[in-house]
Amino acid sequence: MDIISAIRDRQHEKYRLHEAYVNPFVSRLLLESGVSTDIVTAAGVQFTDREGRSYLDLNAASGVFLLGRNHPAIVQAIIAVASAGLPNLPKIDVSLLAGMLAERILSHIPHLDRVFFANSGAEATEAAMKFARAATGRNSFAFCQTGFHGLTFGALSLNASSLLKDAVGPFLGNCHAVPFNDLDALERLLASQQIAAFFVEPIQSNGIQMPLPNYLPEVQQLCKTYGTLLIADEIQTGLGRTGRFLASEHFGIKPDLVLLAKGLSGGFVPIGAVAVSAPVFDALFDRHDKRIIHGSTFARNDLAMAAGLATLAILDEEGLVTRAARLGDLLIEGLSAIIKPLGPTYRVRGRGMMIGVEMIDDHVKGNLIAPGRARQAFLELLREHAILCEDAGLERGLFILRPPLIISDQEIERVVAAFGKILEPQPVELKSAGVPR
Repeated sequence: MDIISAIRDRQHEKYRLHEAYVNPFVSRLLLESGVSTDIVTAAGVQFTDREGRSYLDLNAASGVFLLGRNHPAIVQAIIAVASAGLPNLPKIDVSLLAGMLAERILSHIPHLDRVFFANSGAEATEAAMKFARAATGRNSFAFCQTGFHGLTFGALSLNASSLLKDAVGPFLGNCHAVPFNDLDALERLLASQQIAAFFVEPIQSNGIQMPLPNYLPEVQQLCKTYGTLLIADEIQTGLGRTGRFLASEHFGIKPDLVLLAKGLSGGFVPIGAVAVSAPVFDALFDRHDKRIIHGSTFARNDLAMAAGLATLAILDEEGLVTRAARLGDLLIEGLSAIIKPLGPTYRVRGRGMMIGVEMIDDHVKGNLIAPGRARQAFLELLREHAILCEDAGLERGLFILRPPLIISDQEIERVVAAFGKILEPQPVELKSAGVPR
C-alpha cells in the first residue's frame, strides 16, 4: 500500500470517515463550532492548512509534542531503528534500548533506581498503584480533587469529576479526594495510616493551579510521617516543560515514584514510564514467578525507546530545559503586563511553557468570562492572528498555553502582541464578539 498516495487521494474524506467509523461527536463539534481547519502538514510549532496559511500551535496536543511536530532528529532515530532489523520485543532476551533509556531518565532523577515502562500516562498511573499497594501493604489512595491521572478505571478512581465518572462507574473503593493546597485535609486522611500513596501533579494540569510555597515540602513530610508513598504525576509537567526536568524540583521535593509520558517520545510513539526506588520496585517483582504480575505487550518496544532516547538527547544537547524557563518568564511577564491592568479577575499563572490565562468577568460572578460564545470568540480572534490556543473547558474562562519547547523568542513576542491587540482598551472586535472588557 502506498500510504502517502492514499492520504493525498482521500484527504477530502477525513470528516466523512470519522463521522461514519470513528467518533461522530468529535467531527460534528469541530464543524459546528467553526474551529475546524483543514490541516495538511505540520512542522515544529507550525500547522499549515490546505490554503497554505500557517498557524502557531500553543497547545502541542496537550503537551505531547514537547519538541514540536515531526522533529527531524526523532524521525531519523525511528527510521534508523525500524530499518535495522533489531529483535524487537524478544521473549528470550532483554532490550538494550530500554536499558539505555532508563539509564538516561534516571540520570535526571538520581534519587530513584529503576524505570518501569508502559504505553501511556494512564498505564503509568495503573502501574504506580500496584507498586504502592505492594510496597506498603495498604489498599487506599489519596489524590487532589482537581487532579487528572488518566481515563482507565484505576486512574479514574483518582479523579473527582462527575462528568468523567458518572456514566461508567463504580470505580475502585478507598480512593479519597482532598483539595489541592489543603494540608489539614491531607493530614486528617493520612493519619489513618491506611493510605498507600498520595498522587499529586506538582502543578495541577486542570486549570494550571499552582501550589502554595510550602505545600509540596509539607506534603512530602506528611507522607514520610504516616508511611504513605508520595507519587508525583509529571506526565504533563515533566521533561522540562516548566523550566526544570521535573516540576517537583521547583519545590525541593524528591517523590517516591515519578510518572512520565506524553512528550517522552516527542509525540511519535505511545510511551509511559514510572521511575521508582529499588525497594518499591522489588516489593512488586520480588520473585521470578512474579515477573508477569504487571506489564504491557508493547512496553519497551524499540521504536518508543529510540524516540525517547532521541527526545532526551535533544533536550540535553540543545539546553531546552533552561530555555523553557527563560522563555516562560518572558511570556508570563509579557502577558501579565497586558492582563493585570484589566482587573483582578484577569490573571496569568504557571511556570515555563505551562501557562494559564484566566479571564473571568465580574458581571457573571466568576463562572464564565461572558455569556454565550465569548470564549469561543476569543479563540477565533486569536486564530485571526494565526495562533491556536486551548480553552480549558466549560466551567471557566481559562486559556492554556503549552507550546513546544522549541518556540522562538520572536514567536513569544508574536503571542504577546496578539493578546495585546485583542485586549487593548475598548477593542471594537471584542465588543462585537461579545467578549467582556
